[in-house]
Amino acid sequence: MIIFGKRCPVLLIKIFAEKNYRDDFIKGKMYLKECGYFSKLEDTYRGDKLDSKLKIYNAKVIIEGEKFIFPEMEQGFVGDEKVPILCTTILNEIILEDIGNCEYKIKKEYKDELKKFGDYALIFYYKDLKDNLDLYAEQNNLAIDQGIVDYTDINPNQKEYLNLYRGNYLNKYFIKNITYKYQNECRFILLKNNKIKFIPLVEKDLGCYIFKMNPLKFYKKYQTNELLDGIIQFVPEQ
Repeated sequence: MIIFGKRCPVLLIKIFAEKNYRDDFIKGKMYLKECGYFSKLEDTYRGDKLDSKLKIYNAKVIIEGEKFIFPEMEQGFVGDEKVPILCTTILNEIILEDIGNCEYKIKKEYKDELKKFGDYALIFYYKDLKDNLDLYAEQNNLAIDQGIVDYTDINPNQKEYLNLYRGNYLNKYFIKNITYKYQNECRFILLKNNKIKFIPLVEKDLGCYIFKMNPLKFYKKYQTNELLDGIIQFVPEQ
């Protein structure tokens, strides 16, 4: 990754509400909430009623030749709320302020948002996590998709929003309202590896997908305030 003109390792942050959750994550014990969990929450920083949904304005529907216009509706597909999702924060130029000598600090708006998630922070290599997820998916005939979330203003003037969607039904898992932009997410989702049709991975009566993968190799534990208020120094890759 290029950060302020320097090639740097890709690092992710994850904040936990409980110390044991962080320890399990390091050990590869994964508890991924279904995305529908977040759409049902009422609080403003975890909850997002449009998570996994595509919001459509002035939708036209024709039935037996008669046209109906719906001012506002949510479009999805059966089981779209049952996709297990892993949310992290990526360290990139968006979230960092360059203070010189290859040293950076996290911008205040992002610090204030991330501190809401808990007192236990973890910083680790993106490649380490991605390799472990890829191996687990391969061994269990699953598919993995991942990406940095695009934040956009979801409103009736929705050209930018639909351009991000681009007709790919999985893209909606990586699009969120601009009100969540200070989370600066990099997300991972797991799917059943079926090229014919979409099959949700989380079973009907379960709210999460639990599995065990290889433990992380490269990481550092912090108190959330310690990490977010500290100075981050990258040693550029040669």
